[in-house]
Amino acid sequence: MIVRRSVLWLIPVAVALADFATADDHGLRSLVAEEKRALDLLSNAPIHVDAAGHAEAEFGRLLEVLEQETVLTDVQKEYARMLPPGEKPEFVIQETSPRHYSYVNKKKQTSELWELCRKLDDAGVFHIVYFAQGERFFGSFKALIHVRACRNHSDNVNWFLSVYAFPENRVYRFLARNIGVVRSYFRSKTRDVGQLGVSICQSLCKKQEPRD
Repeated sequence: MIVRRSVLWLIPVAVALADFATADDHGLRSLVAEEKRALDLLSNAPIHVDAAGHAEAEFGRLLEVLEQETVLTDVQKEYARMLPPGEKPEFVIQETSPRHYSYVNKKKQTSELWELCRKLDDAGVFHIVYFAQGERFFGSFKALIHVRACRNHSDNVNWFLSVYAFPENRVYRFLARNIGVVRSYFRSKTRDVGQLGVSICQSLCKKQEPRD
């Protein structure tokens, strides 16, 4: 899911919502079983937030979108196309090596993103997992981003997003957990992220042929 500034905007969202990860990791541990940095993060009581929704798009078309090696680039281009005339995205995500991406935001803060997993499981759920690290106003962070999508009863899409974030700053972790105003603000931002993500998904799916 990509927001106005990118999918990584969800990392400070996750930090601010501040629900600590529970034993229910939606199968994430098995998906990243060979990724030590991901397992270390999950074992270190990360801050956890979930979001969910549905999209009026055929699931077969969504699979075509998500299975493209250029999925992040495709999402980024579609978002740019949807902006008002004359407006441009704040930054562009660059692929620096296979499945490794980076970008620098307007505050000159660098973020890196690695794709760890992309697969359709035996239950018909499609998974994409990213590991991210970088800096924000609260300092350095690491995070796991787990996107899931499945077919619903109307042959459209139910989607789920889980973010497991670990800010290095202990003070911020404490404040994020205990300030209700902050949590309320970022819940509102999460709703905006979901609405934009659905719009981009539906637009991209219209350009794909359905798959059984």
